Amino acid sequence: MGRLVRILSIAQHLVENHRKSLLIIAGILLLICPRLWHMIGPIDDPHAWRQCDTANYALAFHKNGINLLYPSVCWMGDHKTVILEFPFPEMLMALAYNLFGYHLFLARVITLLFFSGSAVYFYLLVNNLFGRRMALISAAVYMVLPLSLFYSRAVHIDFFAVFFAHAMVYHFLRWTEQSSMWHAITGMLAGCLAFLIKVPYAFYLVLPLLTTMAVRRDLKTIPKLLLWMLFPVITFSLWHMHVTSVNKAAPDWYFIPGYFKFVDMGNWYYGPLEMRWDINVWKIFIGRFIYDIATVTGTFLFFIGVLSSFVTFKSYRRDAVFFLWAWSVGLICYLLIFLNLNRHDYYQIPFLPAVSLFIAIAIESAYRLFQRLLGKFSYLTAVCIYSALCANCILYAQSHYFRLDTITIEAGRIIDDALPANVTIIAASDMPTGCRDPSVAIIAASDMPTGCRDPRLLYHAKRNGWSIYKKHLTQEMINSLKNCGARYLVTVMPINTDTHDLYGYRFEAYPLTVQPWAVFIANLQDIGKPANLNPATTKKQEF
Repeated sequence: MGRLVRILSIAQHLVENHRKSLLIIAGILLLICPRLWHMIGPIDDPHAWRQCDTANYALAFHKNGINLLYPSVCWMGDHKTVILEFPFPEMLMALAYNLFGYHLFLARVITLLFFSGSAVYFYLLVNNLFGRRMALISAAVYMVLPLSLFYSRAVHIDFFAVFFAHAMVYHFLRWTEQSSMWHAITGMLAGCLAFLIKVPYAFYLVLPLLTTMAVRRDLKTIPKLLLWMLFPVITFSLWHMHVTSVNKAAPDWYFIPGYFKFVDMGNWYYGPLEMRWDINVWKIFIGRFIYDIATVTGTFLFFIGVLSSFVTFKSYRRDAVFFLWAWSVGLICYLLIFLNLNRHDYYQIPFLPAVSLFIAIAIESAYRLFQRLLGKFSYLTAVCIYSALCANCILYAQSHYFRLDTITIEAGRIIDDALPANVTIIAASDMPTGCRDPSVAIIAASDMPTGCRDPRLLYHAKRNGWSIYKKHLTQEMINSLKNCGARYLVTVMPINTDTHDLYGYRFEAYPLTVQPWAVFIANLQDIGKPANLNPATTKKQEF
């Protein structure tokens, strides 16, 4: 009884002395709740393709040992090594797998932790510039926007880069205010990791830092900041040299349609200049902004916030408003430079903090306006506006994200059960990309075929190999890939497909629960002979 009383007294002391901190922690936990029922299960869409690459990096580290300099993809046969980014996030996931076993839940928890860390640093940054109330509103908005709801728990690297980018800005800003070497070193180290993981998400943030120093007339600190920023630039340059060297050593498999080595990637990153004048590109981005970045409700609030930042300029510190404007200009530069990358919705993640801050300005402006009318109950205005935004964000995310490609997932499991371990396969498919879950009312599918860098079927099959669009597959290509180590040809087709003319191989079909699809497997070592697969696998039919 005495111990219980002591525990209760300690709890009472914590509540009385740390009420604000506990409320913030409770708020963060509450905002994390909409993600919890999406923490388990297989990789989902949108962009299961990119998530499977990240997941395979981590799984390969778990199975074969961690080597940050030589990560592995599953779509390069036995060559395996292609560097897409600095695999720090995947290293953390692999360490979790080493400790607790291989579970995607662990990878999602680590992503969520770094997302939460990015929200904390965003809160600290806004608190430093705009004050605590604006910081609370901004962080709360940041945590419920649709892209945040999905990618904060995806097997994805972007919020790792955002975390380090936010840490870099916050610590450098504190360094300019306090001349603290600890803040300078922390900012530099965070900048190095942000540049290594995803340099486009960090480089433009130097602009708001420089602008803030200029507005504060702290011109003597600008050269010092640029010197500190040399460390991330040099670190990234050294890493880029290593990436170029490793990727250049990839095999010359140019007989595979669409194949290229990941070097000289300028066009991949920037796209052609005329892309900037293509009205259709901007229509796509505007649609993304209205629905995925801010939602309809958030877009309305965003424009009110932009207008309010000019009208109520004197309501905030001068350096804070200029910081936000410079941040916005930096984002526009980021978009114009890396416009080709922004074809993918997750490249709009860097917009979330600035958009959240403008929405927060709109909500606080409404709060101030109604304060004269409602007095102490004016906070209800902010609560109602934020609740409407939350409802819009959650409903949109639930109806458009978290989709399962059940065909590819089930096909991968069947292949994993049927084939011997560690064999290299050719995964040929003519299925469209995107979600094919029959339980989803609106199926988001593209007419684009799979590409030679598609990891999805190979990842779910837990095999290395080559991903080939079936219409591109020829006997000559099969022979070339056999010489590279391919032992089985695997394809996913409707069960009634005539396989007799498929290159002379005898296929065994494994029907999926999603009709009329089936997995077809052929042994490339013996033309006209059965694949001799694991008899314990799902019931098969020979063709």
